[in-house]
Amino acid sequence: MKNNIDTDTEIIECSLCDKNILDKESNNAEPVNDGRCCYDCNLEIVIPTRLSEILWASLKYISTIKKNLR
Repeated sequence: MKNNIDTDTEIIECSLCDKNILDKESNNAEPVNDGRCCYDCNLEIVIPTRLSEILWASLKYISTIKKNLR
């Protein structure tokens, strides 16, 4: 839900913790959800999730290469 305070500043809710944040200071919450998130949720939830997905994809890729080498 967006509330206009003035023409330059919009306040939105973090899509993960529901804290009010400035839209211009929000972060992309993907792959956790399609919304915007606060700084804390970005550091504690979103970035670790992204890194986990990268690591998992890398491990799957390595496993595929090893199978093809046999």
